[in-house]
Amino acid sequence: MTSLFVGLMTAVCLIIALMLSAWLCFYQLHIEDLSLQDHGLVVTTSRPHRLLWRWGACITLKNTGSQPLEDLQKRRPYRARTLSGKELQLIHDETVGPWDTTMGSVRIHFPSTLFHTGFLRIPSLLWLIFLLIPMVVTLILGQLLLRMLLLIIASAVLISSVLWIAFYWMSSRTSLARRHRLFREKLQRLHKTRVLKSCPRGPERAITIGQVGQLYEFFQSFIKDRSMYYICSNLVIPVTEDCKLSYAELVG
Repeated sequence: MTSLFVGLMTAVCLIIALMLSAWLCFYQLHIEDLSLQDHGLVVTTSRPHRLLWRWGACITLKNTGSQPLEDLQKRRPYRARTLSGKELQLIHDETVGPWDTTMGSVRIHFPSTLFHTGFLRIPSLLWLIFLLIPMVVTLILGQLLLRMLLLIIASAVLISSVLWIAFYWMSSRTSLARRHRLFREKLQRLHKTRVLKSCPRGPERAITIGQVGQLYEFFQSFIKDRSMYYICSNLVIPVTEDCKLSYAELVG
């Protein structure tokens, strides 16, 4: 009975430790919104960022659809200032536009995540040490047979891998990504019988003012007063990338 309890506790701690290790090594949060606000350039993440300190973490932006935004970090990385559980102010010496985006991701690279992220105000490094203690104690005391220990490790790796894939898939479903999917489904219902095909450049590739209004109305909560840079990179390109056609060809 004691061996079973020890084995169960070791397996649970190992699964959590592996999940935490994967999260730290591949730390990535999807962007819900990034815009220039009163206190500067502010990014809102899809999930809590878990940054412990108000200042200090260096972050990287990826797939934002704004090339000037990503070019800045090649010269000097952004530093993050925590505003709330999901909001970060990006600090950089230079400023260029366009800034607005609601796509892409924020990354903090390993091993910085060990010290800058955590739970309950405790750094992730200390959590990892705490979670691995049962494993170390079990090995030292020899309370489990080698065969059982290997089985526990293999099971923990398998379970944590499945959980990590599920977690990553769920975290990638941002508000804008769901809106893209609903818009494509709406277009499919409106054009059930029409075969999508390319057409030559020129008047045949034009769209009506009504079709422009349809796009605006559907994504109005995201567009707000943003420019065509935003509309093209965040709305038009993602909606049309699967069919490899222009927006005019997609909506007919």
